Amino acid sequence: MTGSVTPKRPAVVFSPYPLRTDDSGAHKRTRSIARGLVQLGYDVRMVWLNNVHDPATATHHDDQLVLPGIGPVTALKYSRWDFHAGRWIKRGRQWLGDRDLASDLAHSPWLTRSFRRLVKELQPEVVVTNNSAWTRLLPPRKNGSPLYAIDCFDLVSTHSAMVDAVRPYFPDDWTFPEPDHPVLSERFFDGVSQADPQEFGSLDRYDLTLAISSLEAEAIRARSQRTRVQHLPMVIDPVAVENRYDGPALFAMHRHPFNAQAYAYFVQRVLPRVKLTAPDFELKLIGRGSEQAPAADGVIRQGYVADIQAEYAAARFVVVPLLGGTGQIIRIIEAMAHGVAVIATQAAARSSPIVHGVNGFITASPEEMATAVDRLWREPGLARRMGANARQTVIDQFSEQHLVARLDQFLREARSR
Repeated sequence: MTGSVTPKRPAVVFSPYPLRTDDSGAHKRTRSIARGLVQLGYDVRMVWLNNVHDPATATHHDDQLVLPGIGPVTALKYSRWDFHAGRWIKRGRQWLGDRDLASDLAHSPWLTRSFRRLVKELQPEVVVTNNSAWTRLLPPRKNGSPLYAIDCFDLVSTHSAMVDAVRPYFPDDWTFPEPDHPVLSERFFDGVSQADPQEFGSLDRYDLTLAISSLEAEAIRARSQRTRVQHLPMVIDPVAVENRYDGPALFAMHRHPFNAQAYAYFVQRVLPRVKLTAPDFELKLIGRGSEQAPAADGVIRQGYVADIQAEYAAARFVVVPLLGGTGQIIRIIEAMAHGVAVIATQAAARSSPIVHGVNGFITASPEEMATAVDRLWREPGLARRMGANARQTVIDQFSEQHLVARLDQFLREARSR
């Protein structure tokens, strides 16, 4: 007698951007959620947007693409007409008094219709989005609707307010502010990071909110009414590399105002102190656009690298001097998974696995960061021990098996409500 095969449960995971590469933390997070669903027995369909006017994406046949370890892709194509229509609809709603936080594109009637038609066709058990700016795409709730979940890797209104505050200081051709400029203060974002109440109403359209940050999970629980909120931190399986700890310190940064501010903070307020005691210190910048950052003594501006493992294998340690940000800084856990200790500001280290003095350092001032940098630079043995502790922390608490178990529990609990 031939045993029957249990059919897989369909699921849709939506991302507004193509996930062909793991360029950003958001890309990595969305892929990890999709892989977790696959391991739980779901037949996952990735859905993302593709601009028909963008030469970089227009030639990709994403409808024929299968993401390794995840599944097939459906690309919802959009044009400038979707932008224009969505923008005018959004402005009309705002004129009527609706403080709408949704993306302009999410108001496009054609794009919304395409997404809802796809959901109706696939009849998924679960639909996961990763940004509350796209909540309007969801089909109206009715009997038999799938479970709606959002992977909230940051509060959109908080992130937007912080970016708007810092962006004017770092245009495309930016230069270093003076060391005592307010934009390089650890308290620059004080009072800027309050979330818009409208966003919590948007989150209440979901049955389940997966918050990557424990702090944001608490904020959403306190101010939402319906959604079930669970903390699900980023996980990355440990990576087996032969760490040498003999190369430059590493700062992974792509083009973003938060990263520009962090680099300026390090160069203007930390690096001069480091050079006094460690004149041979070197910092390497990696990531798309980092080669265009202003030059500084002892800084190697590498730009995009194809082999990130080789960079981590050589790195003495990683610095993350961010003064602001939202969610969880994924590059921290990525470095730790590669066996590299991290020196981070308090703002960067929140909701991170760093244990001060054990697998990295958390610093509150330029003086503290300079002291930590000097110590790990001049004591490679300490960098090695802390790096080994960092990898063990990931093995014990933040590997992908932990995400799968928690995701399974959270989905079961959300369905039982």
